[in-house]
Amino acid sequence: MDSILNSFIDGLKNEKILYNRCNQCEKDFLPPAYHCPTCGNDKLEIKEAKKEGTIETFTVVHVAPTDFIEEAPYIVGIVQLNNNLRIMARIKTTQIENIRIGDKVKAAFDKNKQDVSILFFTF
Repeated sequence: MDSILNSFIDGLKNEKILYNRCNQCEKDFLPPAYHCPTCGNDKLEIKEAKKEGTIETFTVVHVAPTDFIEEAPYIVGIVQLNNNLRIMARIKTTQIENIRIGDKVKAAFDKNKQDVSILFFTF
């Protein structure tokens, strides 16, 4: 799984959200894998997802893990990308109380302390 995961991470470094498409059943899926979760085929293409989507659900994290205590409260949600893929990521906004299911968001990228690209969504 390392090479599949590495290609996804490399995509993030280049500000791309990569996913797989099965050449047999044409199912798109995220996260990337070696085999299609629908038909089991191993003939897969790597594609780039659109960077816009819609919030399907979200939660406000008030009690955060140790590394994120200073950032609480913050939002984590499921975003449906325009090509029917879903991804869980942080949703950044200055007005937590105004966020709604159905809101349109767009992908953005930050670098963390280890220079790793972190995907999040914003308005």
